[in-house]
Amino acid sequence: MRLVVEADTVGLKRVLDEMNVNRMDLESMYESLKEELIMLKKNHQEDMESMRCRVGGQVDVEVDAPAGTDLNQAMTEVREHYETMITKNRKELESWYQTKMSVIEVEVQQESELLLKAHMELKELKTMCQRLQIELQSHLSMKSSLEGSLAETQSRYQSTLYGLQCTVTSLEEQLSQLHANIGHHKQEYDMLLDLKTRLEMEIAEYRRLLDGEDESSRQVVTKTIVVVQTMVDGRVVSSERTTDVDVEEQ
Repeated sequence: MRLVVEADTVGLKRVLDEMNVNRMDLESMYESLKEELIMLKKNHQEDMESMRCRVGGQVDVEVDAPAGTDLNQAMTEVREHYETMITKNRKELESWYQTKMSVIEVEVQQESELLLKAHMELKELKTMCQRLQIELQSHLSMKSSLEGSLAETQSRYQSTLYGLQCTVTSLEEQLSQLHANIGHHKQEYDMLLDLKTRLEMEIAEYRRLLDGEDESSRQVVTKTIVVVQTMVDGRVVSSERTTDVDVEEQ
């Protein structure tokens, strides 16, 4: 909007300059016509003086000539005719000049009003532009402050996230170790349970033998348990157990 108003202002100034040039041309034309009118009057006066001289000489020579046309009256009529034409032309020129100047003055007044209005609009636009620049600076300051707060918050949360990740990693390692320990304890428990079962079977066999069964039918039961464990980095990852039972007659 400011650029449009400035362009209109430049255009109005150009129109005003053109009108001033036209006025100067009209004034120059008016002065030229005035000079021409003065020259016409001067030439007319010289022609009148020349005719009067010629008429005066003829009167002196032709004394007895019969009375002719009244030269003074003819000259007066001619002078009045030229003066009437000059007056008419001067009035027409003055009327045309006044009309033209009135139109130009009206146009100048209108253009001046438009120029004044444009100046007022330009002033308002400048005020609005200054206010918008102040608001822009305020928003830029707020943006910079928010960016600083955001960077600080991101740094704080990154530190917190790193700590949490370290804690999660530690807990995962502890959980893995716990799982390994549980597997190891389970294997030991299975071995002890199997050993307990075997011992209970042997105790039952001993009791059966002690209860008076036939010596000839005594059997010797041999049970072999083979446990194979696979360990990686000190951890038991798999375990296999094989049981072999051998019965001998005595």
